[in-house]
Amino acid sequence: MSGGHFNYYQSHIQEIADQIEHIIHMNGKEDDLNFSPKTIRQLKKAVRALKIAYVYAQRADWLFSFDDGEESFHSRLKQELSEIK
Repeated sequence: MSGGHFNYYQSHIQEIADQIEHIIHMNGKEDDLNFSPKTIRQLKKAVRALKIAYVYAQRADWLFSFDDGEESFHSRLKQELSEIK
């Protein structure tokens, strides 16, 4: 496993995004999850922001751990950010 500069804490960012996505998916399917469309739109924006934050943290982690050089950092950052919906 590469990285480690941040003790892999960036994985927590991805876990939060995944949990919010699950809540969005379950909205209206469980009694206690009945958020308005307005709230769901904001939660979707939150998921996107968290995914972007994760990519930046992950790429910085690899850069600071010397697993990537600056060229790879920029290349992978651009590629991974372009894949975020």
